[in-house]
Amino acid sequence: MPRKIRTSIGIDKLKLCFKQPIGFYNWLLDGEQPLIDFYDFKLIRIGKENIPEGITETHATYNIILHDETALGQITFHQGDKLNNYAFCNLENKALYEGRLSEIWNVAETLCIDFNNVSCIEVFIDTNINIITPVIKLTRSMEYATILNRKVIRDRKEKTGINIMPFCQDITRDKTLIFQTKKGNKNKKGNMHDSEFVGIKLYNKSKEMLEETPYKTERVHSFDEIPLSQTIYRAEISLNNKSMKRYLNNQNELFKWDSQPLTEKLEDPVFLQSLWEWATRKVIYWRIKKNRKDITLYDVVCNRTPLTRGCGVTLKTA
Repeated sequence: MPRKIRTSIGIDKLKLCFKQPIGFYNWLLDGEQPLIDFYDFKLIRIGKENIPEGITETHATYNIILHDETALGQITFHQGDKLNNYAFCNLENKALYEGRLSEIWNVAETLCIDFNNVSCIEVFIDTNINIITPVIKLTRSMEYATILNRKVIRDRKEKTGINIMPFCQDITRDKTLIFQTKKGNKNKKGNMHDSEFVGIKLYNKSKEMLEETPYKTERVHSFDEIPLSQTIYRAEISLNNKSMKRYLNNQNELFKWDSQPLTEKLEDPVFLQSLWEWATRKVIYWRIKKNRKDITLYDVVCNRTPLTRGCGVTLKTA
């Protein structure tokens, strides 16, 4: 009996930006309280001991602990520096897998801070089929054209920006493949924050957890509904704020009727799938030379390519 193919989608990392009201920072630090209890959640100050005496504080970081003692994330409030009156929150990985993202909006409402944007996000699709081998075969085969960063790769020895070249003979089924957009121009300060960035990482998630984060194994298998006896392969995208804005602007042009706020969309699997497909196609896809039909990375994870058997599967969105 053939194995049942399973796929699922979720957020692995999420950093959110909020706007603080004027005077909020001084109110927050008034009295030097290491713990502030808001009944539904607590803010616990961390890192203060690392600030040298006599130095004016320009930021304060707190752990967000929910009423049931779940760690929701860490939030840093700023004042007097280049991030003046902005707060940044990194959500805990475990909280994201347990569906607790909506709790951050309750925290924001209580603190009277307004959601500003998504600073960075990582969205994954997990599956119990090997997605690395088909990608390598598609890229090696002369029957398909590889389009990387909107450029057809004609010279297989050309430097493509691929972290591990899929053309090399020593690639194995457990190798990690990394693709990304070309680096943009650095700003005056020499950093890349003003450039759009999309990264794709394909890897054996089970192997990574076994070697680096064994405590996540049960959590991830449970979320994916994949038995512990089966290997999980992951296709993960990373976007910064600039790329997220580009995607949202494109969506607003296409779906002017869509009034759903981004705070709700981040919990919508259909939105996450659309974001994932847009991001992966922006970086890499393949074209069959005979009929010029395109093959996307989504086709690969859903087992819908000429190199894979079967008629494909539907992504699990709940």
